[in-house]
Amino acid sequence: MSFFRRKRLFTILISLIILVGLIGYSLSNREELSSVEEFIQDTVVRFKMCYYVLSIMSEMLLEILMK
Repeated sequence: MSFFRRKRLFTILISLIILVGLIGYSLSNREELSSVEEFIQDTVVRFKMCYYVLSIMSEMLLEILMK
C-alpha cells in the first residue's frame, strides 16, 4: 500500500471513531442540553413547523381549487 492510501484509511478510521464517540455522548442521559444542541433543536422545530403550516395551506388551496 502506498503512503497516501494508508494515510487516507487512517483518517477515515479516526473520523469514524470520533463520530461514534459524539453519537454516544449525545445519546447519554444528561439533565440539560448544550447551547449548540438547543440551537439545533430550536432550528429543526421551526423548520418542521414551517413545513407543517405550508403543507396544511397547500392542502386547503388544493381543496379550494378542486371545487
